[in-house]
Formats: sequence, structure tokens, C-alpha cells
Amino acid sequence: MTTSPSRLTIHDLVSAIRQGGDWAPPPRWDPDPTSDCTVLADVRAAHAGAGASTVAVALTDVLARRSEGDVTLVDLALDAAFGASETTHVRADLELEGWAGGRRGRAKIVRLSPPAEPAGLTGDIVIDSGDSPAYWGQRVLVCRPTVLSTRRVEVAVTEDEHRIVAVVGASKWPSTVRRSLGPQLEQATAEDRVVFFPLDNGLEIHGLSSDPLPASTLRAAGRLVDLLEKSRATAAGLERAGGLS
Repeated sequence: MTTSPSRLTIHDLVSAIRQGGDWAPPPRWDPDPTSDCTVLADVRAAHAGAGASTVAVALTDVLARRSEGDVTLVDLALDAAFGASETTHVRADLELEGWAGGRRGRAKIVRLSPPAEPAGLTGDIVIDSGDSPAYWGQRVLVCRPTVLSTRRVEVAVTEDEHRIVAVVGASKWPSTVRRSLGPQLEQATAEDRVVFFPLDNGLEIHGLSSDPLPASTLRAAGRLVDLLEKSRATAAGLERAGGLS
């Protein structure tokens, strides 16, 4: 068995068991800077089970409804059974070298398919980052509305970062959790960088599938898309201003 100094998660261990005990490093994909694509969101969980795949799929569904261009969800979960790929409607040959996957409505959901080098993607990209160490685009950190979960967010976010936080399982901070927020989440809340995804019993019990997401989840994803697009426009404006100065 190969070993790694990296922190193992439950997903790592389950994946290793399914693969006969062989541990594999998390998938990594570096977008081609010359390709015609924009990574709108790099969605990752503050801890296992936070709901990052739910947020990533919801973002993709909203983008596919709003956009006339290509929309792709890149699933970098260690095991397809734990990531966004579970929501694929139709498995298909997407004619993309180095990728395998299918479609969910208008959107594509893809996973890396080694050994071929992955071809460039186009349009808007959402990444379900799993445990991949690389970072792309605007970061969305997903947590639960619990004291322990928010503590993990405080550890994951540094003072110079301004991540958007998605809270899965509540419409607002529970009072006990609100009183215990650390400085990073206090600032994110004050700056309206927190989006709440209301509790849905169906998703909590059955998890993700190819079925449509609940309307409340999609409404929350719509607010998150608006926030991401506003942040992207602001960053682009600052970049242009810097280039003119």
C-alpha cells in the first residue's frame, strides 16, 4: 500500500476500501489559461459532509438556466459516488479528450479520465473540489449551521481572504451559533458574503440524485450566483483600473 503524509478524510478511507486498499491522491486539474472558460466558483467543504456537492450542483443548475453558453461542472471528488456525478441525467460521450461524464439538463458534468491529458473546457465552470489541493477562481466554502462546523470555517479562512460562505441546512444562523461566530464569519456575515441554503428533509435523508433540486435550494443558489457575478465584475473593474493607472 502506498502512503501519503496528507490528512485522510472519511471519503479517502471509503474510496481506498472500494479500490482494494490502494490509496490514491486527490484528483487535480489546472485549467488551461488559454482556453475560453471562466471558473465562476471553486466550491469546497469546510469538512466532510458539509454539502459542497449540493451547492455545486445547484449553482450549475442555475447557471444552465440563465446562460446561453456552455456550463460545466467539474467533479474532483475522490469517488464518483460521493460527488456531483451522482446527479448526472444521461451518461454520454462528450467528445472531450481526457474527460468522462454526461449531461444534467443543458450542463455537462465531467470527471478526469486519465491517462489522456484533459482538453480545454469552454464557458462557465463550477468546480466541486473535493479534497483537491489546488484552488481556482472564486472560492465558496460550505459549512453547516453548527458551532463545530463554523469553527472549521475559521480555521480554513485567513484574514486576507474574502471567501463567500454557503451554509447548508438553515435559513439563518441559529441563535447559539450566531453568538459563537469567530471574526472571519462575523465579517462575512456583516459584508453579506453568507448565503443560507434552507434545510430540505429529502436531501438530508436521500442525498443527491438525478432528480431536480428543491425550489428552495435553487433560490439560494440563485442568490449565490448573483453574489459571485457581482464579485467577479468588481474584481474585473479593479483590474482594469489598475491597468490604467
